[in-house]
Amino acid sequence: MVSVMNPDLSFLELADTTGEFAAQPTWSPDGKFVAHARVAADGEASVVVTDIADGSATEYVTPFRVFYIQWRPDSGAIGVLGAGGQGTALVIIELDGGKVTPMHSAGSFYFHWSPDGSTLVTHLDGSALELVDVATGERTPIDTETGTFEAPQWTSDGASIIYVKPLIIQSAGFVAWLSAQAAMDQLISRNVVTGEESVISEDPDINSFSLSPDGTAIGYTTGADRELRVVDLATGSREGLAIGTVFTWQWSPDSQKILATGIEDGGLVLRVWDAGTVTEYFTALPTGPFFNRYLIFWGQYDRSMTLWAPDSSAFVFPATDRGVDSVFLQRLEDEFPQIVAPGAVANFAPSNE
Repeated sequence: MVSVMNPDLSFLELADTTGEFAAQPTWSPDGKFVAHARVAADGEASVVVTDIADGSATEYVTPFRVFYIQWRPDSGAIGVLGAGGQGTALVIIELDGGKVTPMHSAGSFYFHWSPDGSTLVTHLDGSALELVDVATGERTPIDTETGTFEAPQWTSDGASIIYVKPLIIQSAGFVAWLSAQAAMDQLISRNVVTGEESVISEDPDINSFSLSPDGTAIGYTTGADRELRVVDLATGSREGLAIGTVFTWQWSPDSQKILATGIEDGGLVLRVWDAGTVTEYFTALPTGPFFNRYLIFWGQYDRSMTLWAPDSSAFVFPATDRGVDSVFLQRLEDEFPQIVAPGAVANFAPSNE
């Protein structure tokens, strides 16, 4: 079943998925639609888009079973990934007119829409960074030596992309020494018109990163202990956050807080950093689908969904409680979370509208 929880904690059922496969419920950026992947009993694969205002649903048949959905910023189209071609294939679905356009494929495939929706930046096979013109399918290589991150990210003005590349120093002796140390990476901002690169930070093993929603700061994890650091983009100042070893993390919509998970013996401990203060909430055993399909690939899902309430006052987390998959709602002002519904996956609408 795919449902929407209303502010009063009542539910609106969007799809009765009895007898079929349904997954990847993903809110549109304007908060007016929910898309989910569907596989019917006869094996036909599709993406279903539901208008939450009237409950009407439109189905778009896809050439493969979809395992990832990302909306275009204007909520008028969707990019989806599934198994096909050389491994993972991309398809673009236009809601107006229902056009479904296969693009290209790669062994591993991560992407992010530009703010104006005209271009994708893709990270293919863990090494190739490209720009893709969505209208023509034309692909422009950007870099062929990237780091071990997942999805690149556009800046909010659409002028630059953020990604990680290995730090290569032209000194045989130094490289020999460095090979025995942690790999050094550069967090890069690259202007897509001029090609000019700016180094945001140099650190060992930068393995995840994300711009704050207001575009003023960028956070990233570094090293084997996955320390979370934040760079103020106006001043260049860098701060290490005392939030422990970080498994996954996400900015709040107001750009003032960070929700982080850390691995503990009993599961994942959830903590919120807020202006230097760290509050530990609860330790959760994430549901199987949420851990295996989402958290493991959080560098990509951070680009397309949020666990935060739009006003940054609460977050959701799907976890297994005494053998039952449940959705937990944690209000920041409360000491303990509230179980609001059974469920394996949950995310907030990114808009109050």
